Amino acid sequence: MKKPNYRRSTLLAVLPLFAFALAMPLAEATAQHTVTLTNGDRLTGSFTGIDGGVWKFNYLGQVQDIPAADISEMTIDSPMGWRLADGTIVAGTLSFSGSTATLSSAGQTQRIALADVAAIGSADNLEALIPVEIGLFSPITKFWSALASLGITSKSGNSKDRGFAATLEFERKTERDRLDFDFGAVKQESSTGGGAFQTTVSRYTAGGRGEIFASRDFFTFLQTRFERDIFQDLSLRSSNNLGIGFRPISNGETDLRVSASGGFQVEQFVTPGTPDATDAIAVFDSELRQAVGVATLRWKAQLTTLPQELDDYRFRSAASLTISIIEGLGFRVAVITEYDNNPQPGIQKTDNLFSTTLTYTLGR
Repeated sequence: MKKPNYRRSTLLAVLPLFAFALAMPLAEATAQHTVTLTNGDRLTGSFTGIDGGVWKFNYLGQVQDIPAADISEMTIDSPMGWRLADGTIVAGTLSFSGSTATLSSAGQTQRIALADVAAIGSADNLEALIPVEIGLFSPITKFWSALASLGITSKSGNSKDRGFAATLEFERKTERDRLDFDFGAVKQESSTGGGAFQTTVSRYTAGGRGEIFASRDFFTFLQTRFERDIFQDLSLRSSNNLGIGFRPISNGETDLRVSASGGFQVEQFVTPGTPDATDAIAVFDSELRQAVGVATLRWKAQLTTLPQELDDYRFRSAASLTISIIEGLGFRVAVITEYDNNPQPGIQKTDNLFSTTLTYTLGR
């Protein structure tokens, strides 16, 4: 089998040339490790972690997965934290050639095999290398990541326009459980002929979902979502459902989940005199997360219907492409399409929203 060429990067495919020119000097400035592969490639970058015998290597701003069997030589001449298979945790440097590695720590050296290295990290925080016993939603303070995005618009002249789009997302993910929380807001105001500003978009959302995996791919979940959109005549819609799901694909680049659930929703309307509605709902949804180099594609699709009236349904598609530029900073392009087959009188069935925002990511 032909060995993968780790020098090939998808960076140019997803970033403009100016971003690549900015990221490359930064990557080279922080490089401190060298590795030679069995196919003859020699790379300079930074090792960032180990996952099941696969070494994570940051090369030109992109993390490459390098199996230990593909490494013929490596040199790590700046101190790092090391956890060995026997539980030993030390700070030191490492060189490897042939079949044996030399780990140097506090003036002493020892010979080890690459397979003896269980984890690597910062030499200044050896406590982070202590193994964590993972229970159901415990420890709650670990395995979190966060993403914030913000886009602001302003226009003046013959017409005036101002607005913003913002999101905040939190995720906790382990092999046993997953928690997702998201908050979003979009508001737009416009003015023509020097008149007063009029609101043209006003939408607020919040959601939460907790998953428990019964096996590697099957899970149960509880989900809640709140929406407010005065241009869909929604003062508040609350959806709450419980269901089961299946994850057909889960690897370092692709995560796909499909699920079905049942529950209830409560709708309160903006139009005076319109009575609140409480209905049982059936929900079918899917979520895809695909890593493409320094970009992440995320697509959520959801079909909600009323079991007692199947021709009363809603479909929601939310797709986004988030591109990382440097050190967590990036930008996102998002498209949300909603279709309501039985909207309130005077409300169109299809609603589309397009946004571009700057993003900042922690923990990923």
